[in-house]
Amino acid sequence: MTDPPGRDGQFGHDHNPAEGLGAVRLSSARRSVEAARPSDVIFPKRKSLRAEDVVAHPWIGDILRRWWTWWETRLGAMLWFLKRWWVVVAALLVTVGLVHFGRAQLEARREADRIAAIRRRAERDVHDLLAIVGHGIRVSSVRVVPLPPYVGGSYETEVQVVSFNSTVGWPEPELLYVAGHECVHALFYQAGLSRYGNGIESQVLEESTAVVLGAHLAGRVYSRRGHDGAWLTKEIVTSFRSMCSRDNPSSPGARIMREFLQGRFREVDPGEVEMVVSHFGNEHLVTALDTICRQHRDPWDAAHEVFRRFKMGRKWGGPDLGE
Repeated sequence: MTDPPGRDGQFGHDHNPAEGLGAVRLSSARRSVEAARPSDVIFPKRKSLRAEDVVAHPWIGDILRRWWTWWETRLGAMLWFLKRWWVVVAALLVTVGLVHFGRAQLEARREADRIAAIRRRAERDVHDLLAIVGHGIRVSSVRVVPLPPYVGGSYETEVQVVSFNSTVGWPEPELLYVAGHECVHALFYQAGLSRYGNGIESQVLEESTAVVLGAHLAGRVYSRRGHDGAWLTKEIVTSFRSMCSRDNPSSPGARIMREFLQGRFREVDPGEVEMVVSHFGNEHLVTALDTICRQHRDPWDAAHEVFRRFKMGRKWGGPDLGE
């Protein structure tokens, strides 16, 4: 006699509703545990929870899901940052570059404004000085450019350009005096007085005249602007006479000589040596030039008198200089 078929249609096996419900719940719990096992990912050596524990305590699965969601959010943010760290670095580099570029642009603009202000003052000084020199002496343009540290200004004879050292602060009397110095060079060249001598004595004579006659020109312009021009001329001439004195241990010539005697001649710039040798004569020549400039108010006449007295073979420091 065979067993009657069960509810599932199979003979000999009755289906227990309670047993089927428990199996469904147990299978669902296993799937929940398999789907939510973050501890196996983060802590692989940790023992997994049993499905029976989850069935007995259903709130454990809920805690695990919330815990995994919390970690997943933060781990996702960390992974996003790690994958895109170059974006952050690039943003920082761009920011630093922009700040540096902005500062460089600001410094360049300030330097350009400073040089432009010096050039405007220099152009004004040269204009006022040439108005006193007269006789068609002219300067085509004025520049402010970097020059060697021992050079304040220069006059380019071929193009008739006066240049000033851009690295100098240039207070008003000093800029005016250097402009007067270069205007005297323009006078010598355009009047044809420079071509009569190319030796070192001719260079010293022209440079010394440029200092002394330039001091007198600067003093006259300084007086017209409401200042003490006589004081300015005296200060420049006195200082130059002291620098030309052989008894002054702090004079440029004495300093260069000490460098050579102490064996440090390699540390001296040859251009500076040439400048010192060609610019500083002796104190008696300075006194004679100052006397000529006081006797001849017209710079043209003063320059020609210097040429007449010293280009004809008279020795500096002789009886005609009052020694």
